[in-house]
Amino acid sequence: MNRRILVVVIGLLALVPFMNVSREVLLAGASMEHVFSDEVLLPTYPIVARIVVTAISDPDAHSKGNPPDLKVRIVSYIRGDAAATEIDARWRPMPHDIDYEGGDSEERLAAWNNEPYPPPEVDSEWIVCGEIREQALWIAPRCRYEYSEEKLAWVRNTLVDGLAALERQRLETELQAALVRAEDLSVQLTADLTEMFREATDVVIAERSSEASSSPNRYVVTLRVHERIKDSRESQDEREAFLFVLVHDDAKVMVQRRMYTEDHRYQKVIVFLRAIPPTDGVPPPETSSVSDKRLFEFVDYNNGMIPWTQRREDALKCIQKAG
Repeated sequence: MNRRILVVVIGLLALVPFMNVSREVLLAGASMEHVFSDEVLLPTYPIVARIVVTAISDPDAHSKGNPPDLKVRIVSYIRGDAAATEIDARWRPMPHDIDYEGGDSEERLAAWNNEPYPPPEVDSEWIVCGEIREQALWIAPRCRYEYSEEKLAWVRNTLVDGLAALERQRLETELQAALVRAEDLSVQLTADLTEMFREATDVVIAERSSEASSSPNRYVVTLRVHERIKDSRESQDEREAFLFVLVHDDAKVMVQRRMYTEDHRYQKVIVFLRAIPPTDGVPPPETSSVSDKRLFEFVDYNNGMIPWTQRREDALKCIQKAG
């Protein structure tokens, strides 16, 4: 996801608790334009401009399913710096909220497509928001106003305040990430490689995998094996691409921070594992595709999964050679 869009979305979601709307409503078909106020939406649009409608490109385009295409003249850009002064534009309708299939969805969608949606009058003057797409200005269905000096002043002031709020949100998000990162580094400083190596049945350099399975009482992560430093398998000649780790509650913070960080900082990790024998001889379902029918657990809930570095790998191989 584009970083600017991600910051905007995080900022908007952070405002939900202070609005008369639930996250369920936001995420159940309603778009941001259905939910948020103009004050919140205005700074999220890359283009804000004062325009004059100079022509209707297609007189037959006047429904929500076939919205009006216009010719517009840009009087001035309030936000954004596109070069065009004469440009094609699409007068977008509010998006529908039909986010399901079956039932009455086709009937509702057909009705929405056929709803009348007339264009603005030629020579009318507007303040609009949107984005440049396919060499045209796609005008948002919200935050568009018939031009007046009072409304222009309101838009400018609202943009300044809104952009400042989004910047504060970006800085707060980055600060929180930096604090989490600093806390995690302080935990890594306590890692005792020698002791963890001694306690582990298996020490593996592993690559991140997006695969994970969880249930109310079971959380298993999948690791792609890169190299085995300590190997307790009976047949060590077999190449196994994956292994499976049962994550106990105390280890969840470690796994989330070091495997699923937003920026995927740690592409490769070193894991110190203890093999869990199958219960009653029945192999865990996660191991159905591999010959090693064991689950593993971390020997240490703070550093049993630690980011790979060449120095850590070299130190572990020295420990291995020392026996």
